Amino acid sequence: MDMKDLLECAMGLDIHRDTIVACLLKGELDTRPEMEIRSFGTMIHEMQKLWEWVIETNCRYVAMESTGIYWQRSTKPSKHVLTARCICSS
Repeated sequence: MDMKDLLECAMGLDIHRDTIVACLLKGELDTRPEMEIRSFGTMIHEMQKLWEWVIETNCRYVAMESTGIYWQRSTKPSKHVLTARCICSS
């Protein structure tokens, strides 16, 4: 079964204790999207830089991956920073 493109812009976040790796996929439907990967720290000022990048790219769909050990300390603030403008899935 073939996969069907549903979004023109989406971002995935891989959250670690000290780093958030963000992968942005953006492009017209039915074409190969452009991919950009950036890394951010987990301190609030670094998450603000991530937030600014999300706004700059006009990305409204963000999925987060994190092991449970970091959820209380790292992912939860990330989700609060992003949910004001994005549809987040974790």
